[in-house]
Amino acid sequence: MKNLIKTLCLAASIVGAAEAASAADINVTINNNRVSGAIGIQTVPTCNGATCTFSSTIANGANGNFSATFNSGVSSVQLIFEYGTSDRRCRGSIRVNVDAAGNVTSIGTQSWIVSAGPAGSLPTCSTLSGPTIVGGDVNWSVRYTGL
Repeated sequence: MKNLIKTLCLAASIVGAAEAASAADINVTINNNRVSGAIGIQTVPTCNGATCTFSSTIANGANGNFSATFNSGVSSVQLIFEYGTSDRRCRGSIRVNVDAAGNVTSIGTQSWIVSAGPAGSLPTCSTLSGPTIVGGDVNWSVRYTGL
């Protein structure tokens, strides 16, 4: 009986380790550098090949997150998301390639652009760092600046 319990525990720990190792993520930190007020998600994000989670609002001067955990068996993941206010937005887009183990092998394309804003008062959308591959995940830090 002891050997059976030891075997079951070992099998469970191996399965758990394999599942943990195969879950890769894209982690985007969004900095709200707006003059005043919160920003938030403004459109339904596109999460092809992943399950996305995000901060619904980001207070002025604070950071929020947009992240995606890859679905099993995908070879690439694409995310498109918009943050800002209802009339002043930035759009982030990133596509990454994934190996059979679920780790990011390369960053295909990425951009962070103005997607909406009235003439004369467009927001500024900029990359602070990255995107970089760290331990099979992607880390990217971007900033929203505007009225």
